[in-house]
Amino acid sequence: MPVGGTPVGGLSGIDRDRRTGRYLMISDDQSQRAPARFYEAEIDVDDAGVHGVRFTRVQYFRRPDSKVYPSRTQWASEQRKYAQADRNRLGTVDPEDLRVDPWTGNVVWAHEGLDLVTPDGEPMIIDPTLRVSAPDGSFLRDLPTPTGQLIGDGNGPRANRALEGFTFAGGGHLIASVVEGPLEQDGAEPTRTHGALSRITLQDRDGTVVAQYAYPMDPLPDVTPEGPYGALIGISTILAFDPATSTRFLLIERAFVSGYGRRIRIYDADCADATDVAAVPSLMDEPVSPVRKTLVADLEQIGVADPDNFEGMTWGPELAGGERTLLLVSDNDFRAELRTRIVALALTEPFARGAAPTSTPSAGPR
Repeated sequence: MPVGGTPVGGLSGIDRDRRTGRYLMISDDQSQRAPARFYEAEIDVDDAGVHGVRFTRVQYFRRPDSKVYPSRTQWASEQRKYAQADRNRLGTVDPEDLRVDPWTGNVVWAHEGLDLVTPDGEPMIIDPTLRVSAPDGSFLRDLPTPTGQLIGDGNGPRANRALEGFTFAGGGHLIASVVEGPLEQDGAEPTRTHGALSRITLQDRDGTVVAQYAYPMDPLPDVTPEGPYGALIGISTILAFDPATSTRFLLIERAFVSGYGRRIRIYDADCADATDVAAVPSLMDEPVSPVRKTLVADLEQIGVADPDNFEGMTWGPELAGGERTLLLVSDNDFRAELRTRIVALALTEPFARGAAPTSTPSAGPR
């Protein structure tokens, strides 16, 4: 669907602007089909479900020099003009998530970073970052990336497994972010027989790390089909359970096995008793107490048949009966066989606002 001369697709993050009631959605298009951008939309949702989605505008993200972000091909031809610091701010981007700053109304977005090779064989590394833009998409500043999460040689995130999602927390004083999979120094990727440890990082508004927690990822689905595209599991987004919390979050774990399909699970993550691992160089070096997680929903088990690649999650309006709506959006990767899909869930006890986590997922969404 075209909006403002751009193709809507690759929607990998969603957030509801409480000031307007409208939703912002970010595309993970790396300026290949149109410049890096986000959309504004109206979503009509109530007790009876989702009645319609209307996109109202598209907004390009802008570099510090006010230009739109270049594609990989464009950047490969011009990147030698710039020092590494400028490459990070001016180079092509991999947008993954966005949130509306509850204090300022600015748009904060996650750029996952890129580990590329130029056509002439030279490395082209652009570091992941949380980037702050004005509502019109113009560049304001970057938050510093935590130590150990920069793309490096043998350390940091694996390719395309870096900064994937974030959320405001602590009444807006904090930002919690998550890497999609385990860092190189923290161990191997999940398999069918074992999970892995990712990291949830809490930073203040200036980017100083306040705390960091080990998040236990599920193993891959124990299924036999595996086609030519292999299998992978990762964390696609994180959302504060309520505005004031700094220890309780919802996360999406999405698994894909070629020839089998996708498994999408939403977890309630409680960090209150977890070890602060901000100063731990490797999670393989010493035992830690990880985040305690509770299953909220496995989408297929609650009626979302053939689940799509859900990457974005936000709270919607409260319903007449006091339930909270949770909206999800899927990334179609701009592929004809995949869908852009918006799903609304109604959360009841024990996942109502302020309720304590429980180990009984069946009482969750309806």
